[in-house]
Amino acid sequence: MTRQQPNVRTVSGQDESTVMTRLSPFVAREAELAWLQARWGQALRGDSVLVAVEGDVGVGKATLVDVFGAQTTTQGALFVSSRSYDTGLHIPYQPLIELLASLWDQLTSILGPDLPADLNLPTTVWAEVGRFVPEALLTGSVATPAPAIEGRIDQNRLHSGLCNFLSAVARVKPLVIALYDVQWADRSTLAFIHYLVHIGRPLNNSMRQPLMVVLTHRPDEIDDSHPLHHLLRGVRTNGRVSGWNGIQAVQRLRLAPLSQEAVGQWLMALLPGAADPALAHYLWEGCEGNPLFLLHTLADWQERHLLAASAQASPPGQPMVAAAANPSRWPALAPNVRSVLQQRRAGLSSNGHQLLLVLAVSNWPLDLELARRVLDWSPQTLQTTLAELAPTGLLWLRAEPRPERTASAPPENRVIGLSHSLIRRTIYDDARADQARRLHRLLAGQLNAWHEQGDVQAAVKAAMHARLAGASDDDILPALMALAGWAFSLNALDSARELYWGALSQATQPGDTTTQMLIHRALGDIHELNGDYRAGLEHYQAALGCTGDVAEHILIRCRMAQVSLQHDDRENAAAHVQAACDNLPADLITTLPADLLTQQGEVMLRLGQLEKAQQKLLQARSAVETRGDVSSRIHLAHVLADLSTQTGQDDAALNLLQQVLNLPGSDLWQIRTHERLGEIHQAAGRLAEAEHHSALALEGFQRLGAWKQQAQLLTVLSTIYEGQGDMSRALGAPARPSSSIGC
Repeated sequence: MTRQQPNVRTVSGQDESTVMTRLSPFVAREAELAWLQARWGQALRGDSVLVAVEGDVGVGKATLVDVFGAQTTTQGALFVSSRSYDTGLHIPYQPLIELLASLWDQLTSILGPDLPADLNLPTTVWAEVGRFVPEALLTGSVATPAPAIEGRIDQNRLHSGLCNFLSAVARVKPLVIALYDVQWADRSTLAFIHYLVHIGRPLNNSMRQPLMVVLTHRPDEIDDSHPLHHLLRGVRTNGRVSGWNGIQAVQRLRLAPLSQEAVGQWLMALLPGAADPALAHYLWEGCEGNPLFLLHTLADWQERHLLAASAQASPPGQPMVAAAANPSRWPALAPNVRSVLQQRRAGLSSNGHQLLLVLAVSNWPLDLELARRVLDWSPQTLQTTLAELAPTGLLWLRAEPRPERTASAPPENRVIGLSHSLIRRTIYDDARADQARRLHRLLAGQLNAWHEQGDVQAAVKAAMHARLAGASDDDILPALMALAGWAFSLNALDSARELYWGALSQATQPGDTTTQMLIHRALGDIHELNGDYRAGLEHYQAALGCTGDVAEHILIRCRMAQVSLQHDDRENAAAHVQAACDNLPADLITTLPADLLTQQGEVMLRLGQLEKAQQKLLQARSAVETRGDVSSRIHLAHVLADLSTQTGQDDAALNLLQQVLNLPGSDLWQIRTHERLGEIHQAAGRLAEAEHHSALALEGFQRLGAWKQQAQLLTVLSTIYEGQGDMSRALGAPARPSSSIGC
């Protein structure tokens, strides 16, 4: 579209200080707002609703949702929001963690000490919420999160717990959740949204629980391979998809640029007296109906004194800029939003430029005190600069709850950030490389010193800044490794893989071979868990090449054998376990960890190498007696019990497992012991004993929220009831265990 460039003429207005302080007037979106209100009415009637608001950058998605959220709060709802950031390094569940922290702060201010009683949730739910909101563990309902199974939490258990928490909140107070810019969200967050939409079933499905989830995203940044595309694939534009267990209605709203008529309404709200359709057409055509472009264009005109004072009156207490009626010429328009943002920044002071650059380099919002320390300013300099920037609308400043609530820390701190991601991108792209690196280095140092040790989000931000600053491996590797391990423990495998690959790119020094081995081992586990068996074995093989440690060599070989067995590759499994045992000096065997010897014997047992397994397990028993802990003893007892059952010695197996029940082991081992006892009794036809132990195991896995294991045990119990001739129980719920049945 050809854009005319008329000669510059001042647009007359009354008050040159208010274009950006008034922000974008919310007009010409009444239809979209009414549409959202109708969806909210649907939620208030008992449905749970997901809305996806999509549109181009600057079209006003967040503004629309913010206004809608403010309306719902006046109607008695809770409104919480968070956003994802374009960082290139994903923190698992980052927007969800921030959202839950905000929600928790609102809940505690409303419900106070009655919060646990009002929500009335089981300990398993509190435990899962406590993974992201540590304060939830102080409710008195639960002491610690449920243990991980096989080194990783059960993702279904986590998602179910969070889903039930949100549903319980919605029962107490209607709830609106907004997640902005989800095109940049990590896969774990999107997986939770998918669970909430397609799978989640509230604990009390009979009670009314108004819940509405609003997502905003840019469609031009999502292709067919993006996980958000798969999430929204079943979402109908202005339609309803029903019948899911969690969200009962999913709808989509496309936010288009403003029409010429809408731009006229927009100008009337922002500039009383700007009724000239020619001015509306000029701005609509030049700014392509984009509210962000329009707003910063008028702000630029004002800052260049192209909006002059007039004598026109304005509403009392509401000074506004007014355009002259029927002007013949207007200022030339910038070619795009980036250009007008660059023009606006040109008029700022040096300090104004520095503060905006720090925020752009940070990417995430910053604690105001942290920003001051990075800039090495006095409090007065910071306040003066904030006073300069506040009217520009380029940044925001607000009070937020302090995550680390201690007796010495105030309950809230002031946080500062740029008002739009495009502002951040424009400033960052315009910065000199040496300036950006210097600020990345300063931010990394301040984040490491400012936040408490163990703050994972602060650690990943510090690691990202250190990497972009070109810091040494020693500064980056430990943080990346810790973060990758944390992501793996959360079952956020995509984020873990990304972080491990980032760590591998830094582990390039001659002394980094141990770290390289650990990374390849972890990547092997991740690929295997994702079903890519061959890629997993390639990483395990690479890990072998990075270590000369015999114990690590055996551990990796045993892992390769286990993975091969899981994929029915017995030939490779046998080769790996043989390689793990070759050329081991006798004196070295006496120093190997007991669990490692047990693991070797376990693989041999699964391969049917009973004599070799028995020999290896005898070595393990000797190691356990001299240097093993309780966990090692329990693990060995389970493997020896399996050996006993394979050699027809069921009584010996039962005796070994009964001894385990008398050991002070973890709850998980006790549960698995009951599960194994049930299997042995069932195989021997002792169905009453099998029922007893299987039901105890089921109750244990229910406490842990381990859904996969629960499903398996329900099938086992159904078979047991059928064998007892009790078809009503076989088809219904399993009975509770009888305390009168022994082993």
